[in-house]
Amino acid sequence: MRLNQVSNGKIMAFAAALLMVVFVGCSDDDPQPEPSFDIQVRSTAQGNVLADAQGRTLYFFTRDTDGGSACTGGCVGNWPVFSDDDLQVGAGLDASYFGSINHPEGGTQVTYKGWPLYYFANDNAAGDVNGEGVGGVWFVAKPDYDVMLAQQTVDGNDTRYLVDDWGNSLYRFANDGANVSNFAGGCLDNCPIFNGENL
Repeated sequence: MRLNQVSNGKIMAFAAALLMVVFVGCSDDDPQPEPSFDIQVRSTAQGNVLADAQGRTLYFFTRDTDGGSACTGGCVGNWPVFSDDDLQVGAGLDASYFGSINHPEGGTQVTYKGWPLYYFANDNAAGDVNGEGVGGVWFVAKPDYDVMLAQQTVDGNDTRYLVDDWGNSLYRFANDGANVSNFAGGCLDNCPIFNGENL
């Protein structure tokens, strides 16, 4: 009887120790694994957008028409650049679409399809999209745009026009009719058709 009591005591002590290991192992204080990416696609109120590893939304600036950044001086205070010298992309993104430029204020800036990427200073939490449409020149960076808005000064006038997702200007032909293209023949060699496959 005494032997059974000793054995039972040892078993109970072992079981208690095992439970403590399990509970400690499940503690909320355990460090979470670091994300394996620096940029991702995140679902927001504006649809799927590009975001950093913490889920902070990234933006395009319509005045970045030449592949460089037109956001300098005080602009950078409101629209900090997204910089990463060893960018790892998340699922569903093509790494070949990303690059980097030297920002006029110093340092590098990540680009997507040639468009420099920015944060918005008034986004306070992951998934915020408070910068969408600000000034009619700032828009969330979506990975699936086919047509985008660009803006620059042409002959002294502030001109807004449409571009494809890589920033190539789009044109209309004066001789086209409603839903009818009259642009054909050798003209197409110089001005290829924009088909907007994903529209």
